[in-house]
Amino acid sequence: MKKKILVTGFEPFDGAEENPSWEAVRRLPDTDEEWELRKICLPVLYEKAADQVIAFCEDWMPDYILCAGLAGSRKAVTPETLGGNIRTLGRADEGGFIPQDLKIDPEGPDFIISPLPVDAMSDRLNAAGIRAYVSTSAGAFVCNDLFYHLLRRFGSGPPLCGFVHLPPAEVLSFPDGARALLLCIDEMIHTKKEDNIQEE
Repeated sequence: MKKKILVTGFEPFDGAEENPSWEAVRRLPDTDEEWELRKICLPVLYEKAADQVIAFCEDWMPDYILCAGLAGSRKAVTPETLGGNIRTLGRADEGGFIPQDLKIDPEGPDFIISPLPVDAMSDRLNAAGIRAYVSTSAGAFVCNDLFYHLLRRFGSGPPLCGFVHLPPAEVLSFPDGARALLLCIDEMIHTKKEDNIQEE
């Protein structure tokens, strides 16, 4: 039976015409011999992005969720190790919402580790000529908000949830961004990480 995979990217924000995360995601094939893939373009909105993914999963529960986002200051593809229980106070999302609490979930753990094989993903990307390294911070904006909410909701799965930040287009072209995500998808369905670790 084919694996069911949900891959998400984000809409353009801060006045940009395109978002490399969605431009990479939308170039992915819908199916191959091993998996069936669905794609969602998410709004850059606290909580709303996660709500949209969770609602989608109620109708089509995937085996894996791989979220992609833009990290404008990075020069490499960065699989994320964990989602942090933190927001940037004073920074509004695209809807104008400004967080008033530093924590995403006052009752939640400080961080939740991804169950996906991020080290293997990074190694696979570098071996394919795409510069990559494992990141220990998904930031404190909507990307991290999405990742933390999904890890909090689904834990060790199913579905197993991961997040990959892509660099801007001048560093990695949209087709190469899609190639990077395909390599991550292939790695995550062939490499099992045994435990999802949570720490208070």
